[in-house]
Amino acid sequence: VWRALDVYNTGYISLAELDPEAQELIDSFRTLLEENYRTLDEAFERLLDADRSGRCSQDEFVRACRDKLCWPGNATKLFRYLDINSTRDLTLDELEFLGMQRRMAKTKTARQKIADRQAKDRAEAEAMLGRFRSYLTQRCGNLVRAWRRELDPDGDGKLQFTEFCARCRQVGFQGNLKALWMSLDVDDTGYVNLNELDPEAMLNFEEFTRLLRIFFDDLDTAWFSCLDFDDSGRCNPEEFQRGCRLLGFRRNALQLFRYLDVSGDGVITLNELLVLGLPRARSREEAHKFARDTGHKARVDFEIFLKTRYKSTLLHAWRLAFCPGPCETHLMHAVNVEDFCNRCRSLNFQGNYQALWNELTQRVAHHDRRASGGTSFGGTSFGTVSFGVGGALLADRRTS
Repeated sequence: VWRALDVYNTGYISLAELDPEAQELIDSFRTLLEENYRTLDEAFERLLDADRSGRCSQDEFVRACRDKLCWPGNATKLFRYLDINSTRDLTLDELEFLGMQRRMAKTKTARQKIADRQAKDRAEAEAMLGRFRSYLTQRCGNLVRAWRRELDPDGDGKLQFTEFCARCRQVGFQGNLKALWMSLDVDDTGYVNLNELDPEAMLNFEEFTRLLRIFFDDLDTAWFSCLDFDDSGRCNPEEFQRGCRLLGFRRNALQLFRYLDVSGDGVITLNELLVLGLPRARSREEAHKFARDTGHKARVDFEIFLKTRYKSTLLHAWRLAFCPGPCETHLMHAVNVEDFCNRCRSLNFQGNYQALWNELTQRVAHHDRRASGGTSFGGTSFGTVSFGVGGALLADRRTS
């Protein structure tokens, strides 16, 4: 039952999932009330309780909606939704279900009124944000897709208030847009962005982009190296998850795929990754140059490059290139992935850094099994590579 209701895997359900038609009817009515009355009390007194009886019958409710409010919705059906006690009369308390703010008690001090109003505004803003997120998720599948396709189709990354309101109306969202804006623009910059709408999604984007920048100089090379393995121009969820494993991406790869799949067709293309902001390759040939290199080939090329550049053994070359500290620290000196790739760039080594790094770090277990006198190029952990305890580089086993 839960899976049937929580179709977008948001982790929660609301009336919108259980009865979308009822939610839409209630939202439409509440929006019109908020546009015409400051509080629920004022709406009840001026619109529904003309005889001051404290109650509103079904006939009175239908007439008021039609003649006074000019609301085009189904007033009879809405009355039944609100008449929770089935008394055929509505009271002010029953109308609180609509979520409109109530009138302040006159006995409160000015300071209390301000505090209560601020608390009420905050609560209303948070509730409105929850409704907005739920609405966008139902409409587009996830908030990132909604942002990219509906709210920010021009891709400038931010919206100011009037632009935001126009977009909300275009997607059909009915609610207090001022309260919604307050809940999003918490830093009062005058703009909202995807990070304020879905901060968890932005963490996924930032981590994925960081890893791509570490291993690759441009988006195209990254695409052909670890996402588009068959050169089809498309990447499906299985290929994407495989690529994320190669990159060392440890967040939810499938969820990130859904964020990037802005068209919602179950595959992503290179153009859908432009949102990451990475530079493009100068040519397709340049992007393909090292994209299909295996880890073994990348490692061999790296070893040849080091020995050629320093005209010495690989051990000596490693120490000169990657060990900046005192000589006595070189044997155990470890390099993390970012420093390693940056150093390779500064040395002008050209190759597949991602394949090379994986080739080196995957030898950790082998090194550990032979730590008593091993000769493999080992690493201290998944996140670093080093010369290895008491050992030499694999290539030097054959030459030293």
